[in-house]
Amino acid sequence: MPYFLFAPFGTRPKWAEFTKETVKIRGKDTIVEILSEDLLWGKGLYQKLRFVLVREGESRFILFSTNLSLAPVDIVRLYFLRFRVENAFRELKQQIGTFSYHLRKIFHCPDL
Repeated sequence: MPYFLFAPFGTRPKWAEFTKETVKIRGKDTIVEILSEDLLWGKGLYQKLRFVLVREGESRFILFSTNLSLAPVDIVRLYFLRFRVENAFRELKQQIGTFSYHLRKIFHCPDL
C-alpha cells in the first residue's frame, strides 16, 4: 500500500490541500479537485513517480506519471483524452467492424 494515503499520527492529512481545476470531461468543462505528490516507487530499484489523486464528483481515482515535467492538471487532461481515443477505437472495432478486414499491398499478394 502506498505511504501517501496515510498521515503520521497527530498530523493533518494532505486531503484538505486539494486544488480545484477546470478540465474538459466528456465534452464539458468540469471542476475537479487535484492533489499531487512526487514519490519513490518500486522494490530495490526505485523510480520517482508523480502520483495525482483526483476527485470528480463522487468519483475518486489515482493517476501516476513518470514524466515529472508534466503539471498535475496536464496528467488529468491527458488521461481523459486517452479515454476518448480508446472509446473511439472500441466503437470502430465493435460497431463498424473496421478491424475485421486485412489490407495488404498488391505486390505481397500471391498470383491469382
